[in-house]
Amino acid sequence: MTEKETINIQHFYNQTVEIADRLYANQPQGYEQFAQYVPQLQEFILPLLMDEQSRVLTEQLIQGLVKAYQIQNVTQMADLMHGELMNLIRARLNGQENAVTAKDPESVTGNDEFNADTIDQGMHKIHHEVDKSYYQKNLEAMEDHKPALYKYFKQIHEKVDENDQTILMDGNGSIAIKKQDDWWYVNSVRNSEYAARIWGGNMDDIRYNNTIVLCGMSNCDYIREVISKMTKDNALVIYEPDYRVFAMNMLYTDISDILTNDNCFLLVDGVNLHKLSDCLSSLVNANTMKYTLFYASPGYDVAWSEELAEFMERCKKIFENIQLLDNTIVLKSQNVNYNVIMNLKFLMNGSTIDELKNTFEQNHVLDVPAIIVASGPSLDKNISYLSKAKNKAFIIATDSALRMLMKYEIMPDIIVTLDPDKERILFSDDRVNDIPMLYSVHATYDILENNRSRKFIYSNMEFLDKLMRNMNKQISIINPGGSVANAGFAAAQYLGFKRIMMIGQDLAFTDNKKHASVVYKEKEYTEGEEPGLTTIEGQDGTMLTTYMNLKNYRDWYENVIEFNPQLHVINATEGGALIHGADHCRLIDAIEKYCDKTVDFKKIIDQADDTFAEEEKDAFITTVEQYRDECEKVAQMTRDCSAKYDQLAACENEKQVKAIDKEIQKLVDQMEHSSTMEFISYYARRVENKATSDLYDSDDEIEHAVWKDIAARGKMVVESYESYAAKTGELFAQSLTELRKAR
Repeated sequence: MTEKETINIQHFYNQTVEIADRLYANQPQGYEQFAQYVPQLQEFILPLLMDEQSRVLTEQLIQGLVKAYQIQNVTQMADLMHGELMNLIRARLNGQENAVTAKDPESVTGNDEFNADTIDQGMHKIHHEVDKSYYQKNLEAMEDHKPALYKYFKQIHEKVDENDQTILMDGNGSIAIKKQDDWWYVNSVRNSEYAARIWGGNMDDIRYNNTIVLCGMSNCDYIREVISKMTKDNALVIYEPDYRVFAMNMLYTDISDILTNDNCFLLVDGVNLHKLSDCLSSLVNANTMKYTLFYASPGYDVAWSEELAEFMERCKKIFENIQLLDNTIVLKSQNVNYNVIMNLKFLMNGSTIDELKNTFEQNHVLDVPAIIVASGPSLDKNISYLSKAKNKAFIIATDSALRMLMKYEIMPDIIVTLDPDKERILFSDDRVNDIPMLYSVHATYDILENNRSRKFIYSNMEFLDKLMRNMNKQISIINPGGSVANAGFAAAQYLGFKRIMMIGQDLAFTDNKKHASVVYKEKEYTEGEEPGLTTIEGQDGTMLTTYMNLKNYRDWYENVIEFNPQLHVINATEGGALIHGADHCRLIDAIEKYCDKTVDFKKIIDQADDTFAEEEKDAFITTVEQYRDECEKVAQMTRDCSAKYDQLAACENEKQVKAIDKEIQKLVDQMEHSSTMEFISYYARRVENKATSDLYDSDDEIEHAVWKDIAARGKMVVESYESYAAKTGELFAQSLTELRKAR
């Protein structure tokens, strides 16, 4: 071989490595480069082969590469290039005559026999022949650390067909699935850990505020690669669109490290994907959801493209609902912060929704229906029948429906209230103050203060979750879906009711009215008078006028119904929007058919335990004192940060900028780790939005004017933080006064 030939082959070898690694990384450039690479391969390699056997096998190799390219199986392409093809090129460089038999032991650490040909020939170990000793270990890990997933998995794991010849696993844990007559590898079978490392090298740097969503378990090497880059503050949501892949990993490989990782959350289609909204809502808020990083394990974006597209659309809608709720909070930040902090005394002396759930389960009452009473205009048509369901269904009243209920002398079993500044006229009848309340953490303080009955809180705020963890207590997160009626529905579902009825849930204008007759004093809707309108399909097939947010609430119902097939939802609203997936019927018919058991809910609710025992309340007050003191610490950090921004504005070169920016980021990270920062940020949200609205619009290199502008904007934000930290500290001090009185 001449020196020129050697140089050419070496160059071609390097090009092969580059393209193969880009394919492992699932980079589009690798797939695009490959299209130009194959003709070069045929033109360059075949003439160099010395014998007929090498030519035939190399032609077969090229055909395999082309087929993998046609179905976009990037992992198989990379495996063939990193394995047989690179062995062939290396052998040629080494001057071996029979190139195809040459092997480089360092390049082949996987399973040489597990490929499309050997699958078809049966030269593999099918999954039911693989050792299942890991299954019990995985099951125990799941039960201890992922009890909700364990519950759902136990319900359906018997459905796993161990003779299913469309999914196979070899002795190394490599998995192949047959889709549309082609075998798909969900991981590299040649060097899975290496492929995962190459893929991971293409990820963004993970910061403490990132939540990572990974679509595709594969053989879990990609999961472990992500985990290796995470900190204790990151969360990883793993979505597996094919239940069989999850089952194979559970049955035949050791995934206990993932199952015991409390920062990992598994969502599997056909198992627990219906919990996606609850999962994301517990991990991100309107501030942090923009830091969510989405990735797909190589091949999943092609083989399960429809499932991933649907998953991403669901995530988008969940984020929209989170933003809708946050918009309300930001508009009413003064009320939100006041309510959350002042409502702490109701938490100390009250109960959570978890205690209510435990009581219902112990009394075996969940086989009766729950009825959600909303305040849509159709409520006038059928509210009179609701009295027939008293003590035969768990009646959950939205706060806006209370006046109608009082008019008809119907006492609901519980009131659900959500808004931070609810109209007080809804609670003007003193009888409502003797009805138990289910409330969000930021519900209106004086409404709760006036209520004389039992109060049950649910979580929809990170601060409350941290507080309860600090107290070694549990509080469940309820995704309110954006409206008080959605919140009531979500609560009924969490409590365990298997049949939920709805009335007054029009979600559209009926006879040009927005609410039932005795709710608010409001004008009838006049076409064209209000912005934000759209249309929605009615129960009778006509298109009804509605608000965009009401349509989002309808979408929320449909999403919950779709992913909870065991839940029987009856829309007994006599008019309004069609809710797909729900049965639609008259209220009186539903009551006569399903309300046939008598239950004393008042007596049962009174049996619910308090969250905190008397001896725990002093520790609760001490924790709140720590939050008060923490506000001053944050204020000092903002002052330090402000001084750093002054230094940033005075920097003369990029090196100085990077050094000061690193110090600023450290201070910002410390502030954002504070439990009180959520309140401070609510207060300052308008300032934050103003400061960052166009900050990153330019792609120009860092210049002096740019970092002076950044310094000015940053200083404006942290100075607002300082004043709001003081304001938040004053609120905690006010709350402590009330807590000590209530103690």
